[in-house]
Amino acid sequence: MAFNESLQSAIEAVQSTISAITGVAAAPAAPTDAPSGQWPISIAFPRLGEFSGGGNAQTVGYHTIVVQLHYARADLARAYATIVPYLESIIEALHADVTLGATVTTISDTIGYEFGAMEWAGLNTIGWQFEIPVKIRYTAST
Repeated sequence: MAFNESLQSAIEAVQSTISAITGVAAAPAAPTDAPSGQWPISIAFPRLGEFSGGGNAQTVGYHTIVVQLHYARADLARAYATIVPYLESIIEALHADVTLGATVTTISDTIGYEFGAMEWAGLNTIGWQFEIPVKIRYTAST
């Protein structure tokens, strides 16, 4: 059985939302092996989840989408000043469309976040990591 909905579609919708935020240089639909050199850059991927239903019940997926917004740490003071203001911008953009363009039923709980040092492809970065819980009610394709 195939479904009309997919977790990848939700990830792409999250990245589309983030790419529309002024100043975000890139937000590819799938993580890349190395940053493009333009900052800040967002990557998104699934972390964990679970399914319920099946059989005579509708299949429902509860997933966590992780978004990392990276900025190079070459100049820490500049990196910090650039990346910190994105916290509210990203939350505001996600809350503006809790169905992520109708790719999910809803953002199903609070959005967690963490700020700090990160690494990507061996490069030291600083930035935000968000954990976005989503609920998807799956329908069978015909």
